[in-house]
Amino acid sequence: MEFSKRAATESKSTTTGNRLNLSGRCLPAALESETLSFAGVDELACLLNTSHEMRARVNQFLSTARRLCLPFIDTTDLGSAICLEAVEANSGRLQELDLRGTISESWLEGLSVLLTRLVDLLF
Repeated sequence: MEFSKRAATESKSTTTGNRLNLSGRCLPAALESETLSFAGVDELACLLNTSHEMRARVNQFLSTARRLCLPFIDTTDLGSAICLEAVEANSGRLQELDLRGTISESWLEGLSVLLTRLVDLLF
């Protein structure tokens, strides 16, 4: 008998996909999107590769972000390249780009490519 009760209880639970879930309740979409502002290049790249739903959430965040802080970008790294492509494709409202980190030659090349593409999109 207990097995059937346990099974019935488990079947009533619902999945929330990739939404953040606290105490059985999901965060509001705006707050969940805002948490992505704390993610670095590597974290954003991982989230972009997690699932279609998560990719859509990151792309939505990038399309509405007015300010991005991207620490060190290494253009030879696949994760950085994925993140830069997403920023380029979805940065419609971007007004400020804060770049921090160690500057290397490959980083400067990636920065110049990114800035050129962003200027082309804006003008």
